[in-house]
Amino acid sequence: MEIIRVDKSNIGAFIDYCIANRKSLDDTFLVDEELEKMKPDDEDPSFIALEGGKVIGAVSMKLDPYLLRGNRARFRIFHSNPAAPDVYNRLFTAIRPEMDKVEKVFLFLPETAVEAREQIAGLGFTIERYAYLLTRKDLPPGEVSLPEGYSLKEFVPGRDEKDYCHIRNIAFSGLAGSETPLTEEEAGKIAARTDYLPGGILFLCKEGRPVGLVRVAREYYNRIYYALIGPIALLPSHQKNGLGRKLLRAGLQVGRKFGLGKAILSVNAENEQAVHLYTSEGFETDECFISYQYKI
Repeated sequence: MEIIRVDKSNIGAFIDYCIANRKSLDDTFLVDEELEKMKPDDEDPSFIALEGGKVIGAVSMKLDPYLLRGNRARFRIFHSNPAAPDVYNRLFTAIRPEMDKVEKVFLFLPETAVEAREQIAGLGFTIERYAYLLTRKDLPPGEVSLPEGYSLKEFVPGRDEKDYCHIRNIAFSGLAGSETPLTEEEAGKIAARTDYLPGGILFLCKEGRPVGLVRVAREYYNRIYYALIGPIALLPSHQKNGLGRKLLRAGLQVGRKFGLGKAILSVNAENEQAVHLYTSEGFETDECFISYQYKI
């Protein structure tokens, strides 16, 4: 077996391996769009395991500016097929020096990926949290009737990034996995994403001042397009009074406007209040993912 760093000469083999195995993994960064823009450089250090000229394993780590600000890195993929301890050990040894730039690394694995989970645990990774992927059938959204003094307005790219970051960063400051603040520059790139829907970000305003938001994007999942809901965020003084439900319903209405009747979102399992909100609005658990972490 040979471990080789991914570069321009072999990135095609790496991508082919990712595509062949992504259905059994967390494919957040393994979809075609993400793989096409990947560059095997300092932000995406990657290695493949070869045996008899065939790729039998791959590891790739994301070190983008957002993750680095939080002293974290995330695995795009860490996998061997078949699940062989020696392959995992060799791949981990190859990428381990790249981890010294951060305090911890993490990856998500489906709860059903038992073999991969066993291999990861054997390397010293521990469970950090659980997350649910929830989907909603093509059902009419509930009524959006806002309390007096509240209104909705669309996010305008190039103008509203400051308000977007202010609300998102305060609301998510204690949410596991999202604690790192988003910069206005990063928020400014949302409108350039291929999943962006014009008018797909709504602010909830109190007397004209933004106090909450919901983002709706287009997500390809299980061979059809869904309305991806998230984030939903409210400033603390406006939480726990039913406004999150109003934002969710407004987001569902946006999705239907673009022909996306089915919806999808992700939520941390420990966020019981949010889980209750979504399930009470017709969402059901489609998959459960486990976040494994390795502290440096």
